[in-house]
Amino acid sequence: MGTQKLNRIELAVREWQNVVEDHRKIFSLDIAKNKALCRHNLRAFEKISIHYRNTKDPGERFSLVALKQERRHLERLAYPNTFVRLFRRLLVLPVKRQFYIAQLKKQQKISDAKVYQLLDKAGMKKHLSTVLQKMHSEQTAFSVAEGKLISRNEILDSKLTFERDNLGEYQISQHASLSNDKDTGLGRTQNVRLTNGYIISPQENYNLLKGRAIKVQDTWVMLDRNDKDINGHFGIKEIQHVEGFDIKKLIKDLKLKDYQTSSQIDELASLLCQGERVLVKRNHRTYEIEASPQFRTIDIYDSKNNKVTISEMLSRKNAQPLTIKLAKVPQSKNKLNISKN
Repeated sequence: MGTQKLNRIELAVREWQNVVEDHRKIFSLDIAKNKALCRHNLRAFEKISIHYRNTKDPGERFSLVALKQERRHLERLAYPNTFVRLFRRLLVLPVKRQFYIAQLKKQQKISDAKVYQLLDKAGMKKHLSTVLQKMHSEQTAFSVAEGKLISRNEILDSKLTFERDNLGEYQISQHASLSNDKDTGLGRTQNVRLTNGYIISPQENYNLLKGRAIKVQDTWVMLDRNDKDINGHFGIKEIQHVEGFDIKKLIKDLKLKDYQTSSQIDELASLLCQGERVLVKRNHRTYEIEASPQFRTIDIYDSKNNKVTISEMLSRKNAQPLTIKLAKVPQSKNKLNISKN
């Protein structure tokens, strides 16, 4: 028979009881005989009751009733005088309650701001009111989705899934699908799932699904084609052994005219870290570059999409443009002279 999971109130009480028990072993304390400790214990239980006062979970509602009985027992030990207990309930507790509720509201505002930042990052900030309403009402699980037309042939669908754990915290996972992608050999649709706190932008999701690496929370990741769940979603894998991969130094080594200053290099590095394939120019030639952290380099492609090395790129001379001149021939048909400057 499996062990039943404790609800949030039970966990909070258990955690506090563990603290009390640790101190009792060290200091030989007896709460039942020490009024000061009884009062401290009572205040802890009152805070737990206020914190979860609006819970709609049936099990937690029952725990609140049981906790109320425990508080009454501690109250009689801490304040034996009936008049003092009544004075505390009528005048002291309401003030403390309002003070603690104000603290909780302040914490809630901070939490809501973090949710906004998360949704903004995922390109779903228009769903903020819906998400907050569901979180505040303590819904067990819900999701929000957004579709984006990338090009005439590509649609990126993104979804955030929120699941509430037994601590009342929401675990968030992100899924994305790229439909009608003709560039890969994996069919019309590719899907990716992100867990472990990874929340990325729609463009970063697109770049992942195109097979490029991105940098998330100081970690380089890429699509893991060997990790596919029953819903057809690929996982992501962290790229190991990237020590020494200095993307800014590699950019400097390319000696690009348009990326010489620190701010320009930072801008290009940021784009590459997001998995972008960036168009650059050197010696009147155009190239596309992308980060390749697994090989600790930058991949370079010429105008024909042929891969070239950094040394090949640097060794290529200035392109000599082909010019066409119209020669003047008296009383005869014009001729075309084609020459190279």
